[in-house]
Amino acid sequence: MPNDPYNHVVRSLVLADQRKPKLAVAAAEEAIALEPELSIGHTALANAYLKRQSRHAAEVSAKKALSLDPDEEMSANILAHALFCQGKQVENQVHISGLLHQDPEDPYTHYAAGLAALQAEKYQKAEEHFLEALRLNPNFDAAREGLLNAFRARSFVYRSYLRYAFFMTRLTSGQRYGLIIGLLLAVQLLKGAFRNVSPGISTGIGVVYMLFVLWTFVARSVGSLIVLGDHKARRALRFMERLDAVVVGGGVVVGLVLLLAGFVLGQSPLIALGGGCICMAVPVVMALTNEHPKGKFLYGLLGLINVIALLAMVVGLVVPGLDLMDSARTAGFLTLIVTTWLAVFGVLYRN
Repeated sequence: MPNDPYNHVVRSLVLADQRKPKLAVAAAEEAIALEPELSIGHTALANAYLKRQSRHAAEVSAKKALSLDPDEEMSANILAHALFCQGKQVENQVHISGLLHQDPEDPYTHYAAGLAALQAEKYQKAEEHFLEALRLNPNFDAAREGLLNAFRARSFVYRSYLRYAFFMTRLTSGQRYGLIIGLLLAVQLLKGAFRNVSPGISTGIGVVYMLFVLWTFVARSVGSLIVLGDHKARRALRFMERLDAVVVGGGVVVGLVLLLAGFVLGQSPLIALGGGCICMAVPVVMALTNEHPKGKFLYGLLGLINVIALLAMVVGLVVPGLDLMDSARTAGFLTLIVTTWLAVFGVLYRN
């Protein structure tokens, strides 16, 4: 039945779920061409645009759907998410307030309200909305993740990461890649400019940039480690998240302690071990949080190389006459570079 617009709507929704947003947009447009006043057709188009990260187009389509059917819940929630992703906090809060007044028992509206509260840095309010969403739908996994983010935000480190994440959310994929590459080029230019003037400043710029890159990968794990210390909040953590908190978050904390001790005491082996722990954390977190089967294996393999390199450092320190430090340090650092660049471009990574 090629002339039934509802078939094209369903096809669009399925394609969007399969991460094929361009085809999903085309299917939704075909449904609208067959019946221009079909609200669910505009809803499907808004959903496809949102998956495509065309947030303004998603907003326009969702508003069109709501103008045709003000009770279209899916469009209302898509509109809330599109406004959230564009950073339109005031308009989003007004929209969500109306939805909560209209249907206070809708878990998706409470989830959207929780996200808006997180963005506004009202963490206690965010916890309340996510908990309400989970009360209404105990299997609402996105609300559970939102609740964990609200718990993690008790940490200053994670609050900083959330601000960065919300900023990046407002950018398209192309803008994000442009920012990442532009920042890297700017760091290289600054390092080159200061290399002859002050080598210490040049090195410091490189270290700060590297710490920033690593922080974006491990901030969530460190936040989970803090949640793990709260006997109530840790109930929201699943096994893999607890493992992530202990292995990755713990590895980062131990690494930072060793780095600090190494710099204070002037002991390069401690600095190398601290760096090894941090290098290991990045591919391990990419493996633990990855839903892509091949990607889990790839990043797991890179993590294993880092673990072996870290063990080689320890053996080299313990066994007299066995100098493994330089080769192990090089292997760990190169593995870290490969991991971060693969991760930046989303190679074999899905979460």
